[in-house]
Order: sequence, then C-alpha cells, then structure tokens
Amino acid sequence: MTLTANACGLGALAAVVGLSIVLIVTIGTWALAPHGPDASPQAAVRLAAGLWLLAHHVPLDLPTGPLKLMPLGLMLLPVAMMYAAGRQLARVLLPKTLADVVRAVIPFALTYGVIAAIVAGLSGSDTVRPHAWAAFVATAFLALLAGGAGLVRRAGLGSQVRSLVPPILSEALTGAAAGLATLLAFGAAVTALCLAIGFPDSVEMFGALDPDITGGAVLALLSVAFVPNLVVWATAFSTGVGFTLGTGGSVSPRGVEYGPLPVFPPLSALPPEGTPGVLAVVALVAPLCAGVATGWIVRRRLPTATSEQVVGRAALGGVLCGAGLAALCWFTSGSVASGQLSEVGPVAWKVGLVTALEVGLVAAATAWEAHRRSWSGGSITVLRDRVMALRSR
Repeated sequence: MTLTANACGLGALAAVVGLSIVLIVTIGTWALAPHGPDASPQAAVRLAAGLWLLAHHVPLDLPTGPLKLMPLGLMLLPVAMMYAAGRQLARVLLPKTLADVVRAVIPFALTYGVIAAIVAGLSGSDTVRPHAWAAFVATAFLALLAGGAGLVRRAGLGSQVRSLVPPILSEALTGAAAGLATLLAFGAAVTALCLAIGFPDSVEMFGALDPDITGGAVLALLSVAFVPNLVVWATAFSTGVGFTLGTGGSVSPRGVEYGPLPVFPPLSALPPEGTPGVLAVVALVAPLCAGVATGWIVRRRLPTATSEQVVGRAALGGVLCGAGLAALCWFTSGSVASGQLSEVGPVAWKVGLVTALEVGLVAAATAWEAHRRSWSGGSITVLRDRVMALRSR
C-alpha cells in the first residue's frame, strides 16, 4: 500500500508541477501582453492546459481542424518532470529487482494519465477540444517510459534490464544506436547550415509578425522548440524520402515545391524551390555513413563470431535504425487544421522502410568486409607483429 501511494503521489506531483510551470508562463504572458475584454483569464488557463497536453503529443480539435503537429522541444519539460519523479521514487522505495520497478511505475503512469485526462475534460471549450481518452493513453505511455527510465537509472538496475535483452538483439541495438546517432548528426549539421543561411529571412519574418515583448518571447521559445523537428526532417531528407509541407508541398532530393506557408521564423531554413543541387548530394551521404557506423560497431562487439552472424546482426541493426527514425518522424509530423497544412512532416513508414534498406545493406556489407579483414583489432596486431619481426632482422 505504501508503494502504491508513493508512486501515485509522485505521479500526481510530476503532472501538477509540469502543468503549473506552463500555467505560470501562460498567465504571465497574458497579464503582460495587451489584450481585449474577450481574452479572459479562463481562456488563458485553457490555452495553458492545451499547450501542456500538446507537449505530450495529445491532439487538439480546433474549429478549423485537428492540431497534431507538436514542436518536439516542448516535450522536454514533461519528460524531465517524469524522469525526475522516477528518480525520486527510486530514492523513496529503494527497489531491488525489476519486479519492484514494475509495481512502482505502473501506478505512477496511471496516475499521471488520469490527471491528464481530467485536465483534458475540464479544459475543453468551443474552440479547443482535447480528447480525454487520447490524453490518458499518450501521457500514461510517456510517463511509463520516462518515469521508468529515471527509476531504473537511480536504482542502478540497468544491468538487469540489459540481461533481459537477447544477445542477438543487444548487439544489433548497439549498432542501430550508432547508425541513428550518425543520421541525426548529419541532420543537425544540415539544419544548422540552413538556419545560418536563412537567418536574414528569419529576422525579416520576426519583424513582419511585429510581436510585443511577451509575444516575442513566446515566439522565440516556440521557434527554438521547433528546431528538433527540423533536425528530424533534415534527416528524413538525407534518406531520399524527404517530407511534406501541406497539400502540394514537398521537400526531397528530387525537388522542392511549396504551397502557401505560414510566417514562422524556423521555416526560413527550408531550401528554395527547385532542385536542391549540391545539398542533396551531401545529405545523401548520411545513410552510407550510418551503415558503416552500424556495421563497424556490430563487428567490434562480435570479434569471434562467424561471418553469417556478423552480417545478420548488422543487417538487423539497420532495420532497428530505420524503426527508430520512423518513430522520430511520427513524433515530429502531424497536421495544422484541415486545410493547406493538413499533412506536415515526413511519412514515418516510408522513411523507416527506406532507412532500414539503406543502412541495413551498407551495414551488412561493412560488417562482412570488416570481418574479412579483421578491422576490429586483429589486423592491427598482426601488422604490428610483422613490423617487429622485420625490425629484429
């Protein structure tokens, strides 16, 4: 009973603290910004609740259509609250086994989800209508992952979690993590370059919106929170699939075409219409490098395995890398109403499938060649022994 009570209490605390932070920022912005008599405090509170739910990837129904596109950076706040609450739960309960973790994290996640569902039900209005059931599922799942990660990390039970993963999957996951990190690094580099090139246009957009001090701060916050979306989109571009920008708009190495777009400073990083040119060629190197990283890491973890085992697990690492990127694409895509921007972002399953093929094939070839030449360290030892033998003569 004490375990369940502590878990429920910390789950509620994580939800309330996160919601309170959003409320303070929103109410403060409403109080400082000029507003008419129609902008009541109740509307500001509903807006804060909607933003908090949206940060958990909960869709909102607007009069113009569903809002499902979330700036990925907004998710950092609730995830940090859940992770910190999970660590605190580990300090209180001192779990010794994974069974203790499961018994603690389930009521923690359910409590968080119930509070989110209540917030969704109470904050609904004629203009913004979050779905209580969707709020419960999305927030409880996120709390299960983030809170569980914090609990396991603080309790020092990571080795027990790793022992549950079959060796064939563990080695493939390590390679997949290396490949995904390589892809995202390329995406981040391309995004930084495009943001630097489009910075004058971004400043012009910011000036065209003409926000006041508080509005400018909110716009700047949303712009920064949207940068992770751009990184994932650039990564999807590097796979050759690209991403969509509403009806009739697409950005891919085959060409860039836009429809009407909103005035939003981060969109200045988008390439001009037409053929991307050199940018496309440079970006398409990313899957090759990711495949090499995946295959090389898998080969290093299997120094005594057969070539069939190395190649198979490297290919599996490529498939898992594609699945990871597909999940990120799903998180960073969505819709803004039901008009021109009804489809924004990469198509997750297409990006995942193409990435799995590209990275998996290159990883398998790299692992096979590395195994053949013993790149994991054997060839270096043989070469050193040969040099020493020649010197002794």
